[in-house]
Amino acid sequence: MELLQEAGYPHFAAVAEPARSEEDEDVFVGPVVAIASKHPFVGEPIAMPVDATLIEETVVEADFKPRRDIVQAVIDLPELGATTVFCCHFKSQGAFVDKDEVAALADWRSRFKEHLRQRAIKDADQIMRRSAEATAVYLEAMKQIDKDRQAPIVVLGDLNDEPDSPTLRMITQSEWINTIGGRRRSDLENGDKYWQ
Repeated sequence: MELLQEAGYPHFAAVAEPARSEEDEDVFVGPVVAIASKHPFVGEPIAMPVDATLIEETVVEADFKPRRDIVQAVIDLPELGATTVFCCHFKSQGAFVDKDEVAALADWRSRFKEHLRQRAIKDADQIMRRSAEATAVYLEAMKQIDKDRQAPIVVLGDLNDEPDSPTLRMITQSEWINTIGGRRRSDLENGDKYWQ
């Protein structure tokens, strides 16, 4: 905390406890997401909730939660006022194959096959988790916009994906819309073409 204050960030919040080593409680073995701000929080930052529709309408497990809790905070910014901030560290990319399990197999053909099998499963798991985390942020951001369309929202952190990735498209919903409800967008009256 002293280091953050010296750097000009007196407001700090973490919404989860980091995992600690069983042998030495002073050793942290699992990361958490935290937020530091130059400007004061409005209320207490929270762990962003996961909307039930994400679980009800997708293949996401009933007990799904982000790998690292997403910090949802409202910060009082001088020129913008109360700004909702989602501070994220989405699920990592890169499959972590159990090298010892693979090395224990009898021959190289079996090792290659098992390495690739594990990698495929881990990649699928990471893509699904990252996508679910991104969609959870989108759904919560839309709730905030429903409350106040003018209220600013910021999503920041380590999103672990490229700007044109499906993960970021889920948050921004930036793909072009041709039809809504079976009607072509070009056929709508001008006032209906935009969500105002």
